Amino acid sequence: MKRMPFKIVISLMAVLWVVLTSVFIQSCKSDTDSFSSDLAAQQKAASLSLSWEKGLSRCIRFSGPILQKYGLSLIDYQLSDVVGSDEINKGIASDTRIPVYDNTEDWNDFTIRLFGDVDVNTRQKYLERKILDIEQNELSDLAVVKLTWNYNGECFETQCYVSDTEVIYDPVFSNFHFISFSEGPQLLAPCLTQIKTKSEPVTGKPGPVSTIFEKKVVDQKANGDIRAQAAVSVIVYGMRDSTGVVSITSYETAAPYSATAGNSAKAEVKVTSFEKGQNGHLQFDFALATSRGNDISFDFKYGVGFSISQGASGETGSKYIDASELK
Repeated sequence: MKRMPFKIVISLMAVLWVVLTSVFIQSCKSDTDSFSSDLAAQQKAASLSLSWEKGLSRCIRFSGPILQKYGLSLIDYQLSDVVGSDEINKGIASDTRIPVYDNTEDWNDFTIRLFGDVDVNTRQKYLERKILDIEQNELSDLAVVKLTWNYNGECFETQCYVSDTEVIYDPVFSNFHFISFSEGPQLLAPCLTQIKTKSEPVTGKPGPVSTIFEKKVVDQKANGDIRAQAAVSVIVYGMRDSTGVVSITSYETAAPYSATAGNSAKAEVKVTSFEKGQNGHLQFDFALATSRGNDISFDFKYGVGFSISQGASGETGSKYIDASELK
């Protein structure tokens, strides 16, 4: 076996060194460019006094634990640019991941899906949400933050636009919702003011007595702000005589609701039976719901009660109150 001439070996080594050096320089240049881009974005944000981390932290504090419960965790975030709100693309790429809420047994459960894989109506709803969020917040400067998520072991990224005070748009945070139900006299509607407070001692003395039924549903954004809410409140009034016997005298109902732009809420109470006196009673059906972008309608049938239109999150039920419940 012949040996290669010394000059040829040296030449090959020189070529190899040039190639390796070129690869190393390109690698370092890529890392340097990325670092320079991040640094430039940070300097620009600082020069504009854009406190984007405060706006992002509100969402992380409120929605973070809720998202983790259903398998989604925010594992990293990094400032990448600062842009004007008019520079935001109002479309949604087909490979963008979004939360889809379709579990009617748990309104807060979701699955992460590709935008291109959901049905046309759902895509339209999410597009309208992005346009609304951007158009409602015509701010001059927004931080562009790359969010890195882990969903049941799979990592993906989203592009988040943040102002000084809040997240303006992000595929996950903007489509997050937290539906909560509560009940009790602490939720009493402002118009129902005749009833004594819960803190007053209960006595067997003659005089006015009453009882309260109330339920409330609230839809909250990723930062904890209320997006929509609805409540039903019913008070039944009566009198206790000197012998301790209670008689029902009247009742009062309220069904307040409110929603921000692009959202809906509705509440309704329907009394189906009322009778005064010692053997008196009040029977009623109720419905309350919130929705994102869809109008809400209730359908009522005697003996069956209310049903809620598709796309809304809420609760229905029936209640019977007699004189023995008045305190």
